[in-house]
Amino acid sequence: MTSNTSIIHDSSQYLLPVLPNKGPYNKRYLDQILETLRWSLARFPHSLIVRCDLRLPSGSQERGGEISRFLASLKEKVSFNLGSRGVDVFGPPFTYMWVKEIGQDASNPHFHVALIFNRRHYFSLGQYPSEECPITNNLAGRIVSAWASVLGVPSEDVLGLVHFPRNCSYRISHTDADYMTLYDEVFKRLSYLAKLDTKEDVSGRSFGCSQGKKIKSGLPHE
Repeated sequence: MTSNTSIIHDSSQYLLPVLPNKGPYNKRYLDQILETLRWSLARFPHSLIVRCDLRLPSGSQERGGEISRFLASLKEKVSFNLGSRGVDVFGPPFTYMWVKEIGQDASNPHFHVALIFNRRHYFSLGQYPSEECPITNNLAGRIVSAWASVLGVPSEDVLGLVHFPRNCSYRISHTDADYMTLYDEVFKRLSYLAKLDTKEDVSGRSFGCSQGKKIKSGLPHE
């Protein structure tokens, strides 16, 4: 059970703005999102941040470890692509945050995911896979393909199970004139992952993120 001191209801109670009308929020999750965002942007001064949702097929049961296998598969696909382009990558090619949620009827677990890439490597998601073009050789296609590998089905069979929300990507650079405004906007969007509603067990394994060193990055809100 989350204590009252670990609950954030709105932006007035936190360092940065959170989405209105989505609270209450788990403060520990918000803190981890902020820390991961800080060191990710320090590692990738020019970043592409992507939000996507991953769902299991209707009626299927969660077997455990799906999100870990997704991240491992995506890392392999992205690393292979960068290597084929002659790009040397030191360390993981992206950072991440994820949260598991369940439906109001306690069924159909799904994952909300945020991925942060070096924008010098990937400027955009590219064309989304669709029924007309189910396999695309771009970042969006690799995300879809990674989830398909977890489910053990062809990429075209997961088109309805990988969702890219409206305005699902952000480009942010330290040199942007409106950097601080973008920073706050990105965090507000990511705060959705910390809302308490529809979490299976706020004290259990419902949330995860990349683990990095706490650093003084010179970013706002240090």
